[in-house]
Amino acid sequence: MRTHLALITPTVYVRYIGITMIVSLSLSCSEHNVNSKPDPSDGDPDENIIEEFDDSDDSEQPEEQAPDIIVSPTAINYGIVFEGTSATDVFSVGNVGDGELLVDMIEITTGNQAGHSITLSEPLPWRLEPGEYREVITTYLSHDADIHYGEVRIVSTDPDEMISTVSLINEPYMLPEETLSDCEGVADVELNHELMSLSWDSSMAEGNVYVETEGTYHVYSNYIAESGSSQTNESAYIRISNSTNPDGFPMFSNCNTDWVVADLDNGMAIPSGMVAYVGTFYLAQGDNAITMGHYCPLYRAGECPSFHIEIDSSSTCDTGNPNSVHFTGTAVCLLPAE
Repeated sequence: MRTHLALITPTVYVRYIGITMIVSLSLSCSEHNVNSKPDPSDGDPDENIIEEFDDSDDSEQPEEQAPDIIVSPTAINYGIVFEGTSATDVFSVGNVGDGELLVDMIEITTGNQAGHSITLSEPLPWRLEPGEYREVITTYLSHDADIHYGEVRIVSTDPDEMISTVSLINEPYMLPEETLSDCEGVADVELNHELMSLSWDSSMAEGNVYVETEGTYHVYSNYIAESGSSQTNESAYIRISNSTNPDGFPMFSNCNTDWVVADLDNGMAIPSGMVAYVGTFYLAQGDNAITMGHYCPLYRAGECPSFHIEIDSSSTCDTGNPNSVHFTGTAVCLLPAE
């Protein structure tokens, strides 16, 4: 039996605002024997199903090589740097990535007016291969006792850190009084013999100082300069060494690692009872080795020229004037360091 399907033509009314449209949809069906079997020639009924597929390339892509900057350290503290002296430090700039690193700018962004400066190991730009490093020397020249901040900025091609920084800082300080009219020591101290040195002698005068109570002390003495204006460069420094401080360097320094006591009696005689600050030291209970050096050999070696006094050409460090300096135990006064 054959079944015929009639042509169905429905009419659809579509209403828009203010307009009515009549749409006639014609559905045409060819006649078909519903009892007939599928014709194999018609193909797979599922062959027209659209399959989703990924057109991306599944092959492994090589990772892009990139530089990676490392700056160490990122903070520098110079500690106490006394007025008129300087301190240096160093930081490194390296490449720990796997691509070339270009460093095209390193500069002081703050603090250059306060005494901070840098010196590069070689001119910019730097092209650093993986594992390669360069150094930057930093310097702080102290103009006063205050704290001064600085910052170094490094600009590179690191994709994750184009700008790196290094902070710079010094410690403020307050020095003990340069002289005291009266000094009442808090610890018994004895020097085995007076120390004396002359301007042409580069050796150190040696002795021992005995202290009953250990501690850190400001050390005062009234016998460093004692010849008045006839010897204008009676300047010296002392060191006190023990097992805790084997080098004997003072806690504060104004000439490399030492504290130079400038000639104090060029304008007038030192008043009776007045003592001068000669340094701050840790003193162990018992004997401590003490040495005294004359300033003039340091000056002739090109060190710390600011202490050299030239008002009398006959008593400079370049002459044969003795400019004798003295340190005697009868005039030593110890004050505990805060």
